Amino acid sequence: MRHVFRMDDMDFFEMVNHFFNREREVIQNPLASEPVEVPHADPHQEQREALRSAIHTLILEQVREHCEKGKGRLSVHFPEMAEIYSSVAENIMSRDLEISAEMDTETLRGWVEEIKENPNLLKSLIREHL
Repeated sequence: MRHVFRMDDMDFFEMVNHFFNREREVIQNPLASEPVEVPHADPHQEQREALRSAIHTLILEQVREHCEKGKGRLSVHFPEMAEIYSSVAENIMSRDLEISAEMDTETLRGWVEEIKENPNLLKSLIREHL
């Protein structure tokens, strides 16, 4: 039985051949591959992440101080406490204060300043969570 190639078959075979040739080129010279479009990063994203991290750290320290007052450093003796403190700080940030990754840098800076300047600001929230 003899197979007769039609034009449709040739188009398919040419397409498959092109695919494998392109793949072979990429494997042989990966730097010559087609450029990949990189989405434009938000220029303020890193700054917002750093500010959110600073807020989290400030809250975490207040949570730790509240929990360990008069008891010594529990987090040194019980490493799992650090995770609990971090979780409480994250809940206060996201649920109570509604501080999100989408907030602008000025608002986040305002939170950092407020938490630093007013040590009593979070006491009632911390007590609610513990």
